[in-house]
Amino acid sequence: MPSCQVLRLLQYETPEFDQQVLQSESIWLCLSCDTCHSRCPQTINTPKIMYFLREEAVRLGLAHPKSKDAQAFHKAFLGSIARHGRLHEIGMLMNYKAAHRPSAPGYDLGLQALSEGQTGAAAPRDRG
Repeated sequence: MPSCQVLRLLQYETPEFDQQVLQSESIWLCLSCDTCHSRCPQTINTPKIMYFLREEAVRLGLAHPKSKDAQAFHKAFLGSIARHGRLHEIGMLMNYKAAHRPSAPGYDLGLQALSEGQTGAAAPRDRG
């Protein structure tokens, strides 16, 4: 279901539709790129709504079964920001892949980049 349909179902304010939205895979497909928000004539912050719906779905145990990868990535992403104050891409990806998908393609590339000195394992420090 497209995001506009998710928002429409929420407007009905019925428990049945709320549960249908929280169990849908659609809320996990949003990339939070903010394109819809920047183009919306009503300035609806759809990514923020999708974030809230994801959190509620997990809290209530209603998350779609296919959302496990998205949940793990979301957790690694937010964990990186909480630890470093900003995103440390290589660390976040390696934590995600090590904890959730150790056999996923690309894991060895991160280790190779570390061993060849192309990137550091520690997050860069802010200069401000």
